[in-house]
Amino acid sequence: MQTVPIFPIVAADAGVRAVFGESPTRVFPFSQAPAGGAKPYATWQLITGEPESYLADAPDIDSATIQLDIYADSVDECRAGLVALRDVIERHAVITRWGDEDIDGETGLQHRSFDVDWWVPR
Repeated sequence: MQTVPIFPIVAADAGVRAVFGESPTRVFPFSQAPAGGAKPYATWQLITGEPESYLADAPDIDSATIQLDIYADSVDECRAGLVALRDVIERHAVITRWGDEDIDGETGLQHRSFDVDWWVPR
């Protein structure tokens, strides 16, 4: 399966960089956000995926379901991160789930998540 091009797409967007910074843009693969790093930040992870199924040919595309999680010091920052990511990702994929607004038990930060279905050409 090809890697879903989340980081290059979100890091190229001015709205995302306005919320999540530049050099680096704070959108990390799951469990790779630096401890005690700047906020807000987001993480993403592959939840599931599968190749397209054809009878006569090998698959030329895979589907992937990605979960994105936003962490911030305030509800407003968390919502701003969600909107920035939503606005750029919806140009490339389909959002399939909005998670609750909550406080992350491990970090104590405001948290919001959403899932995306993405088709990735091989």
